[in-house]
Amino acid sequence: MKKMLLTTILFVTLVVFFISLKGITVGDNEKVAKVQEDEKPAFELSGYYYFGYLDARPKQELELEQEYFYYMDEYFQDYFKNFMIITRSDEVIEQDYLHFFEALGVLELYSFPTAGLGLRNGDYVTIHVTVPIKESYPMQISQIENFEIIYPRIP
Repeated sequence: MKKMLLTTILFVTLVVFFISLKGITVGDNEKVAKVQEDEKPAFELSGYYYFGYLDARPKQELELEQEYFYYMDEYFQDYFKNFMIITRSDEVIEQDYLHFFEALGVLELYSFPTAGLGLRNGDYVTIHVTVPIKESYPMQISQIENFEIIYPRIP
């Protein structure tokens, strides 16, 4: 009789323990889901806007910026096209602008939806991002939360 009573008490205790543990787990899962929902990857990117891309770089001094504007306005699309197309090894691209872009360093380009934003080439902008970035080249942002034109380009 004592064995049966002890077994019953042990069984009831274990059942109560597992039920309370399950209740804690459910509550913790809801808390984790809420925290993950609140902690979307949020960050800002700043740089110069050109032809649908953000070139993430610090704002340049006036003289350097004027040179940057000249080459980006005149040659960025040709440079980007030549950069993205694989050329034969015996093919040499002999444009003067290549020296500028090589000296400028890596263009850290991000493509992002720009429809209806009213951006002009050369505007220095900050975009707020809360979605993951597709790590390709150029990197792709499918959606921006909002944006701000920090320094509009003066015509």
